[in-house]
Amino acid sequence: AGAVSDRHDWIKQKNEDLPLAGKAIHAEAKKTENGSLGAFVTTHHNKLHPDYEGIKYYVEKGYYPGYSIEFEGVDERETDDGRIINDLNLVGYGFANLRKIANPRAGL
Repeated sequence: AGAVSDRHDWIKQKNEDLPLAGKAIHAEAKKTENGSLGAFVTTHHNKLHPDYEGIKYYVEKGYYPGYSIEFEGVDERETDDGRIINDLNLVGYGFANLRKIANPRAGL
């Protein structure tokens, strides 16, 4: 589940054969500034990806401020405040767009 996509391209295009934008090297759960747990992942970017230079620029300049996880919910429920996820199967993660990032503390 360490595969990194370019903004969920393989899901949007329904094509699992698209090249990986990177892969996870190391992941750990750590507390964030507000005391909740977050996943912190060291990612190796794929230099052979067709848009490597564009991805590199977006990461370095902060246009990709973090990641968005790709998962299948196993145990989840909706509440008035949003969705509570108790268990999931991690599929991978993708670069998050600056305007659409759900958790700005999910940093690169």
